[in-house]
Amino acid sequence: MRLGFFDEIKALVAQQQIQESGFTRSMSAMTAGACASFLACPVEVCLVRMQADGKLPKAEQRGYKHVGDALLRVAKEEGVLTYWRGAGPTVLRAMVVSTTQLGTYDQAKVTFQEGGMPDGTGLHLASSLTAGLVYSLASLPLDTAKTRMQTQGAPSTQGGQLLYRSTGQTLMKIAAEEGVRGLWKGFGAYFLRGGGHTVFMFLFYEQYRAFAKSFYV
Repeated sequence: MRLGFFDEIKALVAQQQIQESGFTRSMSAMTAGACASFLACPVEVCLVRMQADGKLPKAEQRGYKHVGDALLRVAKEEGVLTYWRGAGPTVLRAMVVSTTQLGTYDQAKVTFQEGGMPDGTGLHLASSLTAGLVYSLASLPLDTAKTRMQTQGAPSTQGGQLLYRSTGQTLMKIAAEEGVRGLWKGFGAYFLRGGGHTVFMFLFYEQYRAFAKSFYV
């Protein structure tokens, strides 16, 4: 959805005869990320809970059978609005991810081409590696906050108040209790995942876009 929204928003900007720049690329990416993440938030909540379930004590495990079961039970047991628990950091993270991933990739391509690098797989690889590094550095703290907010239990199990209540409060709590470096805990593994995902996503994306252009034009 992010990639699709990004291309459509850039096309709308071009129709308004606004000159493309680093700012318009960043704003287009940010808007695309916000829209896509808000729509996908219910599935994201289920994903995070199912991944964390095995780490919980037996009595606290939810035991979702599959994502469909998770979606039904979340709505039935905790209310539909629970689908958007942690929506703040989820959307904020997606805005940061899209800006640093999609926006950086587009800008890196322009910069490398201006430096003399020809269009091709080499350009796509260099640009995607740059985007993956920037994206990983910027998004890991928000990803950590989002995960902690989404995996925590109901307020009644924690003295009537949620342990993590907002993005800012969660980030501050982690930094205070675990140190600022705790916000980037696991960066190596996160970069291998996020950076690898970014590289392969853009390599496939460029190949698909070239194929689509040759097919439809």
